[in-house]
Amino acid sequence: MPDSNNSSPQRLCRYCVQEISDKATVCQHCGRHQNRLVQYADRIGLIGLIVSIIMLLFVFQQLNEARKQRIDATNALNKAKQVEKRTNDLYEAFKEQALLITKTEWLILETKNEFGTGRARKAANQIVNDLNQLLQATLPNPQERAKWIEDLKATLQSSDDTKAQSVPVKHIALVFDDGPTTENAQKLLEIFNHEGIHVTFSYIGTNVEQHPDIAKAIVAAGHEITNHSYAHLHPKDLNDASLEHEIINCQKVIVDRIGYAPKWYWLPFVESDPRIAAIAARVNMKVYMPKNLVVSKDYDTNFNAEQIRQNATRNITDGTTVLFHEWRNETVAEIPAIIAELKRQGCVFLTFSEMAEYLPR
Repeated sequence: MPDSNNSSPQRLCRYCVQEISDKATVCQHCGRHQNRLVQYADRIGLIGLIVSIIMLLFVFQQLNEARKQRIDATNALNKAKQVEKRTNDLYEAFKEQALLITKTEWLILETKNEFGTGRARKAANQIVNDLNQLLQATLPNPQERAKWIEDLKATLQSSDDTKAQSVPVKHIALVFDDGPTTENAQKLLEIFNHEGIHVTFSYIGTNVEQHPDIAKAIVAAGHEITNHSYAHLHPKDLNDASLEHEIINCQKVIVDRIGYAPKWYWLPFVESDPRIAAIAARVNMKVYMPKNLVVSKDYDTNFNAEQIRQNATRNITDGTTVLFHEWRNETVAEIPAIIAELKRQGCVFLTFSEMAEYLPR
């Protein structure tokens, strides 16, 4: 048994419960400090470290939220500016279109002694209703939207009452020869539907035989079809029987295939012949003779898209017919710009039958 006088006093470690010297401040087994104050300080240091980390994370989160809020505020401001610009642009575009339609209706109705029937105001109100639907996205607040619409209606009402005629109105007819074609007919229909206009298509009998469904779609969209001969031959090169076949057989094909009887015969190559009128009359048609013909010259592939646009928008007077060809891709590409320029000149668009009704007899 060891002599207790020769061994130093022992005590147990507070953590690992191993014997250590009574004077030891650090356990040689687990390495932990035995002084309570030091223990508390260690614990407080660890807690402080944890708190510091939490605070840093909180500050980082707040800075990140502030950055997001600044980005959101900037985006909201930019969106507000875009909405304001888009709304203003929309307002000006629709106001101009509404006023133009209103003025046009005045002139047409006054010539027929029908002004005051409300058709002019009805046309303007239809535009306002269409505009209201488009404004749902840009002015979601119903009160703001209602006030904006009332302001526009007031502008239209004022114009309707004063019958302002600052823009000279020109009535014109667009005609597209040599269809129907599979490549461009649908594109043209979409353009005219978007622009809200009706035109005239002059159809060749052989093409109607191949594409009757396209011809039906043209009629269903409210456009007019004319008889443009069966095979598009020069009338002066034909004897009486051949010329009769060109006119009457084309009429028969159109009636049989699409259930539509053209009222007008549109001369191939714009070449007149004294025999044509009598033959056309046998199938209840008249020869359409334009008051003023503007030719885009798109039949000549030497003319590029820019030249076609320029040719189609020059020398436009009231009663003008503008000639295009459905098969020319450059024409289809330029039609939106051509229509925009013609509208800028104060033009409204009629079919052959509407033009014949409008022009003095």
